[in-house]
Amino acid sequence: MLRHIGRILLTIFSAITSAQIGVTISLVFFGRKLRAQKGYADFPTRQFPAIKTENADIQLYMNGWSLYDDMIADIENAQHTIYFETFEWRDDEMGNRFYDALVARANAGVKVFIIYDRVATVLFNGALFDFSDIPNVEILLLNSLHHASHLFMRRHWAITHRKIMVTDCQVGYIGGYNIGDNYGKQWRDTHMRIEGIGVEGLNYAFVDLWNTNRPDNLPKLPYADQPWNASVQILRNVPYRHDYPIRSVYLSGLERADSQVIFTNPYLVPDSMLREALVLTAQRGVEVIILFPWRSDQIVTDWIARRFIDQLLAGGVKLYAYEGTMIHAKTLTVDGEWSCIGSANLDRLSLRVNHEITAAIFSPEVAQQLEEMFELDKTTARELTLEKWRNRPLKMRLGELILSPLWRFV
Repeated sequence: MLRHIGRILLTIFSAITSAQIGVTISLVFFGRKLRAQKGYADFPTRQFPAIKTENADIQLYMNGWSLYDDMIADIENAQHTIYFETFEWRDDEMGNRFYDALVARANAGVKVFIIYDRVATVLFNGALFDFSDIPNVEILLLNSLHHASHLFMRRHWAITHRKIMVTDCQVGYIGGYNIGDNYGKQWRDTHMRIEGIGVEGLNYAFVDLWNTNRPDNLPKLPYADQPWNASVQILRNVPYRHDYPIRSVYLSGLERADSQVIFTNPYLVPDSMLREALVLTAQRGVEVIILFPWRSDQIVTDWIARRFIDQLLAGGVKLYAYEGTMIHAKTLTVDGEWSCIGSANLDRLSLRVNHEITAAIFSPEVAQQLEEMFELDKTTARELTLEKWRNRPLKMRLGELILSPLWRFV
């Protein structure tokens, strides 16, 4: 009897797994074919004026090329140290501009420290640039899986998904932009440059990841003092400590919201508590809006995410599907006063597994510029409605149902 039941369960499991593999292969094949045919459309963007707060100077970017120009200028102006950490760094025109700028400053005597994630570089076609003959350059290849037992410990699954740069502990960058031609020209993203309060937090985040994971042949870096302030806070996930404050600050923002919450995020796969918080916030009269790409660079994740759309729309959350290109920004504004800009996606990997970082900023001026970005992005988006969503084609419903159990893995 038990053997018979076991065979039935194995058959069901095999059928579900086969269906998931089949749907995944179909989506990847036809999705790439469709993307190749359509390419990436132009998208609206604009330059924003610099913001001067009481304690910091802030510049927001929604255009990669202007961001890269400013980052390279700050590399060229560095006098003592450059801390550089990114998720993807492509071996193309822009990637080599960064390489050449870093090499030039290292040859001029500036100490350059670079953090790569080994797994991410292999999986996502990043480049491992050769700095072996360059003086004053130290590289940390981050790898949390040191031996087989770590496969069974979630904190060791973490990759560093952060995108930060700090020069001389005076100027810092944080946001969603990777380094490469396609990211700068074809993707819509958001990044921030900051001088003043907040840079110490970025500096500390880099140094702590470096010191915690460095092998004996790499030098230990000095920690920077972090003054208390309420205007700019740097929050980072630290997996080996089981510390995930970014998810907590998102939940806190929803609880404190009085009139409006605006999320822009590339992957809409929130866990059950975050979904509940989004709906509860909307149901108490706060306008909750999420803008996400209808077709991201991860087509299977798109279809997994759609299992949550009905629940969110039925709960009063407004959803806008961005079309035309890949929107990769990870921002949040609350009540036109408080904002977050960083690297964390609204998915399980970012909020419960990976090394991520975000800046939480109390500034009406920053919130206003992010709201202006959102209004510009809305011109390339369409609002989803519950009625139309529930009338979507049967083949979409079936594909979503088959893939829905995979949401815990993205």
